[in-house]
Amino acid sequence: MTLLCGIDFSESSWEAVGAAACLASRLNCRLHLLHTLDIGRKDIKTERGHTLEEWAHLRAQRCAERVKSLTTDVELHVASGHPEDTLHKFAKEVDAGLVIIGSDSLRDKHGVALAHNVDCVAERLNVPILVVADATPFVRWACSEEPLRALIASDASSSMDRNLIWLDALGKTGRCEGTLLHVYDEAHEFDRLGLSAPRGDASAKGIVDDVLRRELRRRCDALAPTLSMHIRLQARSSHRAHPLAEAAREEHVALVMTSAATRTRFAWARSASNGALRDMTCAVLCSPPSPNVTQHGLGHLRSALVATDFSELGNQAVQLAESVLSMGGSLHILHVLPQNASKAVDVMDTSAIEQSRAFADATTRLRALIPAAHLGRTQVHVVEAADKAAAICQVGERLNAEVICLGSHGTTGLFDGLLRGSVAQAVLRRSTLPVLFARKPHAATEANPDAASLDAST
Repeated sequence: MTLLCGIDFSESSWEAVGAAACLASRLNCRLHLLHTLDIGRKDIKTERGHTLEEWAHLRAQRCAERVKSLTTDVELHVASGHPEDTLHKFAKEVDAGLVIIGSDSLRDKHGVALAHNVDCVAERLNVPILVVADATPFVRWACSEEPLRALIASDASSSMDRNLIWLDALGKTGRCEGTLLHVYDEAHEFDRLGLSAPRGDASAKGIVDDVLRRELRRRCDALAPTLSMHIRLQARSSHRAHPLAEAAREEHVALVMTSAATRTRFAWARSASNGALRDMTCAVLCSPPSPNVTQHGLGHLRSALVATDFSELGNQAVQLAESVLSMGGSLHILHVLPQNASKAVDVMDTSAIEQSRAFADATTRLRALIPAAHLGRTQVHVVEAADKAAAICQVGERLNAEVICLGSHGTTGLFDGLLRGSVAQAVLRRSTLPVLFARKPHAATEANPDAASLDAST
């Protein structure tokens, strides 16, 4: 991997070079310095006895001299053309893993911040771009004087995964302290987790916080195993225009890591990096989505939810879940009763039905399905709901399941009408988790018992 630093000889450009040199030194990689003359080759004229190109080379060499104490593996480039086009071309040529520029590079001739540019540049380059205003925290980090404190904006994109991997890589070369900020929509989370309490309800908010912390912790542990990440949760509020900037000030961070052009339901603005660049003076790293980062998979599953109606295929889903769980994984088996009582505030609140005969019978039948190998790691759940597909998805989210397993059709109860797609299709459509179906073998499969009867969908 190499680093590419765009320089324009402004004050912030010197800071960018300093930060880039610190990163190159710690990561043990080559640093490329690029200055672009924003004119055509035929327009280059003479200045002070030298061509502008030669003059730019001399200025670039001074940049390299200033950082020799940090890194000596520096290569200089001077080109002509549009700065963004040239940056894009050189990033490809040198296979840059990170592009560094000064904060003034994103301002117009009147000094007005062009915050939207960083999104465009990062997405076009398809590599993270670091905007630096002050190199001091990077110098102190490179000299082991203090840790590099970073704040990562959480969302559901592969950009966040890329940022976690980046910070983990930096943490392996020098001490880093990370905070993961997740700003969530309270109404959405209440619906996702099966909570019908009024907004601001302390008990429901505690459930949301607990689930989100487990989800984010699992993601951090998978992608940044060497870092000790602090998770900061915050409900979205119209009174807080840019919570990312607010959190950066409160956490005293030197680096904020955001996603390029965030467009997910987890975002608190049309683009998190826009607000970050407008409102903060610390460095900002903006990462585009990465096709090389795998967000979801069915390997090493640690938690699975099975929903059964006690039909033959419904019960076979238990065996399916057992087969995909990793050693020591947790198994949850669920049965959804039709709703008779008034709707509970919490989908997993069974206080209204625990004394019923149906609840006792379903619990007994679920316990009979527990595999012998998972006796100590299996929990059974009986809930009551009018919308069974929604209840399955909500329970899966509440339990932090990594996969939902179902029978593809049954004869009674939960899977009535599945040939019309009433429940199975609703689960598949609504669930944010992978869904596995245990399917009834076709004639060809019946003739070949070893044929697979597994259908996975995400």
